[in-house]
Amino acid sequence: MADDTYDVFVSYSRADGRHAAEIDSVLRDRARPLNERALAICERVLGSEHPNTNLVRRNLARLFLATDQPTEALALGEIALAAHDKALERDHAWTKDSAHLAADALNALGRTEEAKALRERYGLTGSEDPKHT
Repeated sequence: MADDTYDVFVSYSRADGRHAAEIDSVLRDRARPLNERALAICERVLGSEHPNTNLVRRNLARLFLATDQPTEALALGEIALAAHDKALERDHAWTKDSAHLAADALNALGRTEEAKALRERYGLTGSEDPKHT
């Protein structure tokens, strides 16, 4: 739910055209260090393969994508996806959301065919897409 609220806030603010630069600045300057610190703590305490660590990793990737850094988002998103797929399996909501994020990053990089294939592999078409349920 928190991810949805964040996405709606950023989308609305950007669509509205006001405060977009301020939001990007806050995300980069304040949210990124906090997310990076949270990831470092999770890696140290839980290990790099733990699903919760990779949930934090995916959220940092989402932040990179929201601030027009798709290369960084893809790198982190693919790590989170691989770990979620291994620990939680393909049908888990966290795995599907990690696949969705990686596909969005691929799209942002112009790699639309790879994004489409990834969405199909994880059943992210129509109502199966965790962002549209």
